[in-house]
Amino acid sequence: MPDSDLQVVDLLPEETGGRGISVVYRYSQDLDAVLILRLIAGP
Repeated sequence: MPDSDLQVVDLLPEETGGRGISVVYRYSQDLDAVLILRLIAGP
């Protein structure tokens, strides 16, 4: 994807009620769409 940005969002356990979550996604400006590459949930 030539015109896209890779982003990571981390949600700490305090924000999610006890489970840390990381979302790795890529936003394409050309398509005006988001592709979620990884969803990581920890204990």
